[in-house]
Parts: sequence; structure tokens; C-alpha cells
Amino acid sequence: MRKFLAGCVFAALLVSCSSEDDTVSSEKMTNEVETIYELGKCTDSRRGEVFYVSNLDEEYFCYSGKWVPVNEYDNSGKKDESSSSSGKSSSSSEKVSSSSGKTSSSSDKNSSGETSSSSEKASSSSDASESSSSKGTESSSSEDPNSSSSKTPETSSSKTPESSSSVKSSSSSKTHDSKNFVDTRDGKTYRMVTIGSQTWFAENLNYYGDDVTGFCHSGKPENCDKYGMLYDWDDAKKACPSGTHLPTIEELRKLMDFVGEDSSAVVLMADTGWTRDDGFLGTDEYGFAMLPGSYKAGRSYGSSLGWAGQIWTASDSAGLVFAGYFGWNLPYISVGAYDLADGWGMSVRCIEGEPKPSSSSSVVSSSSTTGEKSSWKFLNPAISYGEMTDSRDGQVYKTIVVDNITWMAENLNFESANSYCYNDSSKYCATYGRMYTWSAALKACPDGWHLPSYDEAYALTGPDLNGQTKGGDKLRSMVGWNEDGRPGLDTYGFSASPGGRRISSGQYYALGTEVGYWFIVEDGDIIYDWVMEFHHDSPNSMLTRENEDWAYSVRCVKNAK
Repeated sequence: MRKFLAGCVFAALLVSCSSEDDTVSSEKMTNEVETIYELGKCTDSRRGEVFYVSNLDEEYFCYSGKWVPVNEYDNSGKKDESSSSSGKSSSSSEKVSSSSGKTSSSSDKNSSGETSSSSEKASSSSDASESSSSKGTESSSSEDPNSSSSKTPETSSSKTPESSSSVKSSSSSKTHDSKNFVDTRDGKTYRMVTIGSQTWFAENLNYYGDDVTGFCHSGKPENCDKYGMLYDWDDAKKACPSGTHLPTIEELRKLMDFVGEDSSAVVLMADTGWTRDDGFLGTDEYGFAMLPGSYKAGRSYGSSLGWAGQIWTASDSAGLVFAGYFGWNLPYISVGAYDLADGWGMSVRCIEGEPKPSSSSSVVSSSSTTGEKSSWKFLNPAISYGEMTDSRDGQVYKTIVVDNITWMAENLNFESANSYCYNDSSKYCATYGRMYTWSAALKACPDGWHLPSYDEAYALTGPDLNGQTKGGDKLRSMVGWNEDGRPGLDTYGFSASPGGRRISSGQYYALGTEVGYWFIVEDGDIIYDWVMEFHHDSPNSMLTRENEDWAYSVRCVKNAK
């Protein structure tokens, strides 16, 4: 039913309220569109324009760069506090869902494994939900409650929500090349957005059936309604509907390259719906509208609901699977390799088209380079190095033999869970390698290589085979260290490079002044975490215990034949 619009709402916002007839018919003032995606951009030249959005039964007007629902403002031109944007999202969702005989409320969002805040904002994926609920999903209302498409994991008495998100995003007022996709398995409709040459789901998948199972975060159906489901990798690989597929790591990197790797998370994160405002906030420049659905690990759920989320890729390597992390604390998508043995459950973003083969074990990290690597600048040009290739990601490393032990001559740069780039920037990984917590370091080295033992670490830092003391200066690279310290001599070609360290609180220190390398000390059946450290102002190296939650560099040793 068409509403009537109070002229003073606009007068108070645009100029002033006239004393003439203060009620005008929307028939006279309002143009009509079917969905909010047809509104276009709200610019200064369109300020005051009013459109009736038929599928939402709602009037919107252009004000201050955004399309604003009319009923969120009272006649004085001030926002009606009784109708907040989050509350509006909920009521809209209920109104549209009721056309199919259901109600889906927009529940509170918080607590996911990485950040939390309680301000309810909105995601553009909900706009697709509302659009589709009144159009292409009527068949859902007549489903057998016991059918697979109406099951809700961990809550058998309630049905899976028709939409993966019931929150709105102001990004819906931006112009994006989008369309709707109906999943014929359960009638749900998803908004899709074209970014470059790729077309992605603009919301997390929320399908559950006999062939695919998933989980709602914390076992609460309302979290599926907002963030979609969390899937283990085996289910994630078959979860996307026909005509779409789970993206490979190459496809995810192509997306990152197109939008700009350094700010890839920020520009793809929904501009509302993230509950922390003390980090990087999403701008949703492409309509991807990534929401923070957190993760599942074994039987536990991440504490980051509302402020971080991960999406699977179809690419694996040596028992590890690549996934992308979006979080309030990073401006870019962090691609990591996750151990399936840990029981990970993550979100799924489908991409249009037939599945593409992934290079899997030969996936090359974005932080690696072809030809000359930036990390090779630390090598001693007077020394002849060997080479090895990490079959997991295709990266090539220089190697050096010191006293009959073969070492990597550069810091390891294999992406895994609990490994980090200095300052969370991939450019530092390309130069200094990654830093690993103790648990990650134990599994970091490729096949045929291992984390050094105490004997190997002592053989490296102690006297050489001729009885000459090595010391820290002879093992540090000749370049890269702060000028106010001692120059590295790199006598043996080990080329220790000063990549710094990360402490458990997430802060980084000592780039250019120190580096530490994990090694193992065994006492019977007990393995202790030790680090060999090199400092710019000391002629010596130091073997010491460190906090296992701190992150240090890794130099692998080749297995003895």
C-alpha cells in the first residue's frame, strides 16, 4: 500500500517547512523502483528526491549522500530514536518474510573469535534477503517442516532462515553491478555482485540439507540468519549451488589484486554490521558486504563474532587448507593455511561459474616473488648458495651448508595459522619471512626439513670445525641492520636478517635491530621452546627460553640422509 508523505519531513531537512498544505501525496512527489539497487547514487544534485521501493513497501529520500527510509524521521526532521537503523532492519525483515508466512528477526550481533561490540549496524546482504523474500522464495513457505532444506543445525525445532542476513547496510545506497541468485535447493535468494571479471555472492552461504551440513555460531539460528552458516571444509567444497563454486586461492587472490591488496579487507567489508569501531572499518566500496561470522574450531566457537570472519577456499596443501581472514585489526585480507585436524568451521562465499582447478600444492603466496626475491638482498654476494623449493606453495629458498649442516639461508615464509607478517603487512613477509608462534613453528617446515635441535643450534652459534668462534656478527647479514649497531659480517652465509618479533598482545618490535629463531630442546619426552637471538648491538648470539605465544622467525634444517 502506497504511503503518504509529510512535506515537512523534507522541508526541515532541505530548507524550511512551508505554512502551506503540509501533507502531499507520494503519488505526486515520488518515483517508483522495484528494489533499492535501482536507486542509484544519492548525490548533491539529487538531494531531496523521493522514491517508492515497491518490494519493501517503503519510501526513501536522498539526504546527505544516503538514501534514507522516510519513516525513520519524525516531522521535525530529526531521526526517530524509536526506529533505529537496526530496529528498522528487523521490522523490514519481519514484514517481508511474513509474505511467505514466516518471520525472521534481526537479532543482536556479537562475540565472534576476534572482536566484539554491541552496536547493531546493517549489511547489504539483508537488502538482497528482503528483496528476494517477497519475490523468489515463496516456495519456502510451503516446505515440509521436516524436509532437509528446512532443518536448522543444532536446533531441530526451528527452520533455517530464508536469508543469510537480516541486517541492512548503507552500502545498499551505492551503485554496484549486482543481481539476485536463487538457490533451487531451498529457495533462498542471494545477492551477487560483479567485481572486475568475477561475480561473487555478496553474502555468506546459508544452506543446510541432507547433502551438506553446517553450524550456526554458538548453536543459535539467529546467527545463521545474520552471518550464514559455518562449514567444515569437506562440506564447504560441495555447499555452493549449481552454477557457482567454492573459490580457489587463485580466485581469492585475483579479487584481492583487483581491489588492492593493502586495503582489500576494508573495501570488501560491509560498512555496517561490524561491532568494533577501534580498528579498521569497512567501506564496502564494491558491494561485497563481508560480515564478521567468526569461526568454529572443534566443538568450540570463536569469540570474534561481530568483528572477524574467515572464508574457505578450495585449495589445500600438505594437509593444510587456505582461507581468507577479515578482521577489525587488519586492513587487508590475511590468507592463511589451516590444519583440518583442528576441526575448523568457516563461512563460504560462492563465486559464479564452474569450479576451476587449483594449483593446490604449488600455490604461490602473494608475498613471494618471481625471479629475484626481496629477501635475497640479505645474502652474501661472495658466497655460492644452494636452492630448495617448498612444494607446498612453490617458493624457492636459498640454502647454505655450515659445518656439514644444511640450513635455509633466508627466513621461512610459508603461510599457516598463527603466523604473522611484521605490522600485519604482507610487504614485510616478502622481505623478512613470517613469524610463528611456538605451536605453529613446530609444524612450519616442509617435508624433508625440520625445526633445528639444540645440537644444531649450538653447532651454528658455537665454535666452527676449525675452533674459531662464530659469534653473532659472523652470522648476521651485512645489510638491513640499524646503522647505530654493529655491522654484520655474514662470514658463513647464514645471513640472519632482522625481522623483529611479535608479542602475544599483537604488538610488533625490533624490526632492523634483532631477530630470533625457534629451536627445540628435548629433555626425555618433554620438548622445550627455545630461541637463538641476534641483536644489532651485540657481537654474540644468545640461546634463551621465550614465551611460546610470541612469534619469531624460522630457519629450517635439512633432514640427514
